[in-house]
Amino acid sequence: MKQGQWLIILAGALLAAGVLGSCAREARREAPGERTRAAAKPSRFSKEEVEMAFMVLRKATGEGKVPGPVGAIVTPEGVVDCRAYGYRCLEPERLPMERNTVFDLASLTKMVATTTSLCILLERGQLRLDDPVHRYLPEFDRRDKRGIRVRHLVTHTSGLAAWKPLFRTLEGREAFLQAIAASELVARPGEKHQYSDLGFITLGLVIEKASGQGLDAFATENIYRPLKMLETGFRPAPQSRKWCAATEACPWRQRIIWGEVHDENAYAMGGVAGHAGVFSTAGDLARFCQMILRGGELDGVRILKPETIAQFNRPQTNLAGANQGLGWRIKDPEDSVAGPLFSPNSFGHTGFTGTSIWFDPERQVASILLTNRVHPSRENQYIDQLRKDFNTAVIEAYEE
Repeated sequence: MKQGQWLIILAGALLAAGVLGSCAREARREAPGERTRAAAKPSRFSKEEVEMAFMVLRKATGEGKVPGPVGAIVTPEGVVDCRAYGYRCLEPERLPMERNTVFDLASLTKMVATTTSLCILLERGQLRLDDPVHRYLPEFDRRDKRGIRVRHLVTHTSGLAAWKPLFRTLEGREAFLQAIAASELVARPGEKHQYSDLGFITLGLVIEKASGQGLDAFATENIYRPLKMLETGFRPAPQSRKWCAATEACPWRQRIIWGEVHDENAYAMGGVAGHAGVFSTAGDLARFCQMILRGGELDGVRILKPETIAQFNRPQTNLAGANQGLGWRIKDPEDSVAGPLFSPNSFGHTGFTGTSIWFDPERQVASILLTNRVHPSRENQYIDQLRKDFNTAVIEAYEE
């Protein structure tokens, strides 16, 4: 047998063993959608209208509305299209946005890590929505907080304040737990819907006690690794910083935040928190969206049951105007960043850094928009309009 033939056979064996595959991954990170694009069915979408959808992002970038966006359109079968424009970093150096740029998801962490982890534990019977929080966190065994249930945390009805600048004086998870447990409620549990970072910080700590694992380890083991979300997790490695989208010139930390969590409270907790801290790419989030659109399963791996997914856009409280599903926000009929064309039962979530995911279960479509709108300043207020414009264009591209 000739030497060339031996080399071909050897290469094939190495590829089968994953050796060359891992080496190639070190040399070139996969772009979003490369693991799913081949299975997509773009025939559901007008090619010309898809171009118009991404024109919305290109135009906003050209006008300086955001430093750079990555947008993706996803169906149960895969990624219809994914494109990047502008820059992932302007300061301290200018670097182009790419489809595989890693973003600080901010409050999308509440969905991609915390809510999904909660649902897994609910399905396993390791906790229940009506369990009192003090069962897992004895610090909440106080007269005003004994009525707080796990359900209240995930539906933002716990009565805990929306936010407190705890990072200014506290450091570490135990200090945050003690401070939140001792904080004054703004309403009795179940009486008021108020979006609460403190509630989801608490929920993350409940998940850790119920599972016996850190939230980062649990989410990686039960969500990201099974879904092959290879670029997703808390606390990116320092050497991966240049793949990340930079965020704010932080007055507290006195530097550009780049490759570390933007949220100050999450940072003070060590980078892992129930309300913020996950980093990911459009491609990884596309796999997460596929899983939800397919009823909790992808590539033969089941993460959640269909009946659990059904709770995401089913009202979990009868409080007027709450539009609150299980963790996820249901589209507000009056005004929503989903835009006017997403179906009434659509659901999604946003992140402060400029991120969002929206699902239209009737059309079986999801839109992903990742931007670094807080770079280098959080004063950029255009993001909600950009979310509406992009989401509207995505549905306009869908062929009914």
